[in-house]
Amino acid sequence: MKKLFTFISACLLLVIPTQAQCDLDFAFINTGSNMTVFFTPTVASAMATEMGEGSVGAFFLTDADVYFCATSGEITGISAQLAAMGDDATTPEQDGFNANQEMLWFYESNNGTVYSLALSPADSYTTNSMSFITSYTSTVISCGSTEVLGCTDETAYNYDELANTDDNSCIALVEGCTDETANNYNVLANANDDSCDFSSEEQSCNYNFDFINTGSNMTVFFTPTVASTMAAEMGDGTVGAFFLTDADVYFCTASGEINGTSTQLAVMGDDATTEEQDGFNANQEILWFYESNDGTVYSLALSPANNYTTNDISFITTYTSTVINCVSTEVLGCTDETAFNYNELANTDDNSCVAVVVGCMNEDSFNYDSSANTAGACEAVVIGCTDEAAFNYNELANTEDNSCVAVVVGCMNEDSFNYDSSANTAGACEAVVIGCTDETAFNYNELANTDDSSCIDVVEGCTNSHYLEFNSQANTDDGSCNALIVAGCTDSNYVEYNLYSNTDDGSCETLIVMGCTDSNATNFDALANTNDGSCAYDLIEADCEVSFETLNTGSNHTIMIPANISTPLNEGDLIGVFFIGENGSAICAGSSIWTNEIVQIVAFGDDTTTDEVDGLLTGSTFIFLAQSGDDVYNVTTSFESPTMATYVVNGLSFISGFEFDLACSVEYLGCTDVNACNYAASANTNDNSCEYSEANFDCSGACLNDSDNDGVCDELEVVGCTDSSSSNYNPLATEDNNNCLSWEDAYGTCVDSGGDDGVTQADVDAVQFTLNSTNTQLLESQSEIAELQIQLEEALANSGGSCEPISVDLLYGWNIIGYTLPFQQDVVATLASIVGGVQIVKDNSANVYWPQYGFNGIGDFLPGQGYQINMYDQVDDFTFPDVDGQRIELTPTVPNYVYDLPILTHPNDIRTLVKVVNMLGQEVNPDEQFKGELVLYLFNDGTTEKRIIQ
Repeated sequence: MKKLFTFISACLLLVIPTQAQCDLDFAFINTGSNMTVFFTPTVASAMATEMGEGSVGAFFLTDADVYFCATSGEITGISAQLAAMGDDATTPEQDGFNANQEMLWFYESNNGTVYSLALSPADSYTTNSMSFITSYTSTVISCGSTEVLGCTDETAYNYDELANTDDNSCIALVEGCTDETANNYNVLANANDDSCDFSSEEQSCNYNFDFINTGSNMTVFFTPTVASTMAAEMGDGTVGAFFLTDADVYFCTASGEINGTSTQLAVMGDDATTEEQDGFNANQEILWFYESNDGTVYSLALSPANNYTTNDISFITTYTSTVINCVSTEVLGCTDETAFNYNELANTDDNSCVAVVVGCMNEDSFNYDSSANTAGACEAVVIGCTDEAAFNYNELANTEDNSCVAVVVGCMNEDSFNYDSSANTAGACEAVVIGCTDETAFNYNELANTDDSSCIDVVEGCTNSHYLEFNSQANTDDGSCNALIVAGCTDSNYVEYNLYSNTDDGSCETLIVMGCTDSNATNFDALANTNDGSCAYDLIEADCEVSFETLNTGSNHTIMIPANISTPLNEGDLIGVFFIGENGSAICAGSSIWTNEIVQIVAFGDDTTTDEVDGLLTGSTFIFLAQSGDDVYNVTTSFESPTMATYVVNGLSFISGFEFDLACSVEYLGCTDVNACNYAASANTNDNSCEYSEANFDCSGACLNDSDNDGVCDELEVVGCTDSSSSNYNPLATEDNNNCLSWEDAYGTCVDSGGDDGVTQADVDAVQFTLNSTNTQLLESQSEIAELQIQLEEALANSGGSCEPISVDLLYGWNIIGYTLPFQQDVVATLASIVGGVQIVKDNSANVYWPQYGFNGIGDFLPGQGYQINMYDQVDDFTFPDVDGQRIELTPTVPNYVYDLPILTHPNDIRTLVKVVNMLGQEVNPDEQFKGELVLYLFNDGTTEKRIIQ
């Protein structure tokens, strides 16, 4: 007789309630550990386009079949970053993913449509790892109405045409034989298909379940439910996959044991390298047989009835079985004539012979012998306890009825602590004391003998809520309370920032705008709210006179200058701290004489009992001036901490560096040229009064050089004929050369030479020809230069400023390139054609153009400058285009992951003592100092406290 068993499995035996997928709660808890999942801009844009903007979330299914959200975020078309939370191991319930747990992703668009997502890569949860989602597939989840419940599957056995909401009550239509007397009766069939078989099937039962591993296979998986039913209905045994050879022999290609648990078989394909068929061919029908351990053989029809496909996987969800009547000529039985069950028709002994056993065969008798097969004497049964040591021993009983009750001595008072419900003999009793009996518990009661489930686990930690380390779960203080909570603004980018705060109270309101906030400064910035020390002042009078006199107002701030600091000052020079008075002039608030050792300046604050401002106001920036001789300097100062740059009553500041800028020098007018006749050694400013002697004369009018003492300076002597009667008389000559020539002698010399000077007309013409040739060559050269200039200008105009475009291959990752155009232009417009492949661009000053976040900190490409560019993709033969002045304005956006970044606590945020110094700056041990001595306590947050040794 055949029996059909149908088992429904979905998603590897996990049935997911569809309605639960339609009621998703995208809220989640920050458990303190997470894994980052980043939806790239391309994926986020595709999701928003395909499904509409909405929320994406990662879920896991609880034991109660409830979807629990571990992270979620909005998808608006730009990149999104989610922190998928891990389970908080300190709580009993699961509130995040376990290690390597599968993440189930759902998406709910703003119109209410719900999708299940399959992400790629489909990473499981791993704490602190990162997953970049590059692709996805989505499936719409049908969320039905609950108005009319019923089966909405038209193919189902119980289809309800009135139902519009499926209630999962559908019963599959199972066709088969419904006649219990048929060989192939199907107990699960609800529709008879006229397939009932009443014939007697006989065939050979010689099945060989051995098989060969051919190297290729198809996986067939018998689910736990199917395997369990097979073992229950047919008994444990062996299942195998066969094909029928050309010789009508069943050939096994896979087999395995069925014992009630899931079974996986590798069904072998044919080895094409051998001549004989030793496995299935592609798409060949698979014949299934089952042999139970008792020898019964069944033919199986599996569902799905997949034909063979290499590397395929088939999950068996239902089957039908048919008992095979094996043909045999043997008559098995007991052939021993002395045996109780001798079979005279048997021709083959099957070891079933049973010996003759004489005994009582009355099951109601005391001495009934179940092994007896031949009747003997019987004895009446007396039932009772036969154990003499038992509490209820019955000496007449001959048949133990397992009613014996052992003697149990104990407290039989139900209200006592040691009440023994099994006691049947009274013993001592003890009163009940209720409480926690666990010695390791927080509320252990050593007197209690009855636990009332009130025990509370010891949780060590900081139990003081005024400390940062406070643990609300702790009930036992372990001394871990260290840092007192100081509420305030903890963001240093805001004016309200409190250096000592470690817990943000939401008081950060005004963003810091750095600049000069002193309206008396020449570079006062009305928009600035935080002084950055950049204030410049016209502090010094035109005569370069500065007064370092101070007024003791009764309140002060100490400024310490170390001995090893570099300055242009000499011992005895002056340095001071100034403030701007009501008239805009610089007034000294404190000064000291420079000693080339440690210098201390006491800067006096304003006396609030007077109307005028006569000292530094709280919060005022220190202005330093110094004078060395006649030179006056503006001094830019650096402090050990930015908070030391402003005045605080009883404050203390330590200077770390100076920059001196010569502002002016005290003027002493006069002639400053040492070569002038009226040079003034004391003058430092030339007043253009310098007077000089004539050339070759000193300031008294005497010749500097007169070797012949004739009153004519040697440099002014003119040698020549001084005889006015001579033909070669030189009226300018001051020194006779004894070469005077009379007029008679001069005439004779001219006659003797023929009156010819030796210069001919040919000599003159030759010179003129040379001049003309030179002028012609000059004009030709000038013409060629003009033509070349025109060609150059045309080439530059046609090429955008470069004789020939320069191309460069931009490789994946970092590249270093030079900007080749001769004019500057907008970075965004220049790279617009390849912006999809650009991750980030940096210039030499570390300014960046970051397309992903709409930020251009570079501005323009500058001719001749080098740049670094990081590429997502390679771009070959890139040339800088001329964008004709185009500019593209961007709106910077903040990446989503910034909002998920944890607020880190730096060790310096915890105020600790660094060292103690005396007023000379020397580190000291306060326990070893004299009583009444003033010392300074220096803390790691830049603050200082003055203390007097007690």
